[in-house]
Amino acid sequence: MSGASPGMMLIKVPRWLSEEWLKAPPEAEVADLDLESGKMHLLAHAGKGRPANLLISRRASPELFAFPVCGENEEVQVEGGIVEALSVATDLNDDSYKTMIKERLESNSSASAHRSVLEEKIIPLSRSCFLAREAGRRAGGEEFAEEEADSRRTIWNAIQQGLKESPDGITCEDLLVLLPRAPSFLEVRNALSHMAEPLEVDGSRRFVTRRRTAAEAKVEMKTEAQAALAAKLEMKAK
Repeated sequence: MSGASPGMMLIKVPRWLSEEWLKAPPEAEVADLDLESGKMHLLAHAGKGRPANLLISRRASPELFAFPVCGENEEVQVEGGIVEALSVATDLNDDSYKTMIKERLESNSSASAHRSVLEEKIIPLSRSCFLAREAGRRAGGEEFAEEEADSRRTIWNAIQQGLKESPDGITCEDLLVLLPRAPSFLEVRNALSHMAEPLEVDGSRRFVTRRRTAAEAKVEMKTEAQAALAAKLEMKAK
């Protein structure tokens, strides 16, 4: 280590690096730290995608002190003050890091090229297309109001059925199979926000039934029915 100030220093490293260092023997050299250049080079391979070169930032830390390891309620003497706190950040020019970023971008690009059926059929690809489609839905007057009420009921029932039959969570693709063709994006979103909550399972997004009381569910269904009836009566009055 070069460029160090006299006294003790604290270095904050990412968890993955801390875990690697804990595996090393007590007297092993794990990194070459150069404080003058603000760089640290890892002497051992930390795993695929992990950078070998890291950047160091320094700050004075008069508020920090070092204590020896001790037992519970044991009185110990302060070993001394910590003169500097060092923070570690990834070097963006590190070859391993750049390779990882490149692979991630290629993976995302591949995923974008194979959009799910749900994204193609439900989620609009542009805001203008979405607004035009929703505006067209609402241009049908009374006939549209009846259609919308039927569509809302079908969508909500389908999502409720899917959640009930899939206690471990239902994927977007499986959910789409249950929904009518070209359902209203807003209606699907509203139904999911009321009845479900998202979770990640092995990197896949799923929806499970939202945790709530039976009384809450009953009140919400009654409110939705009243809102649909009010909208229908309003359209007839016009």
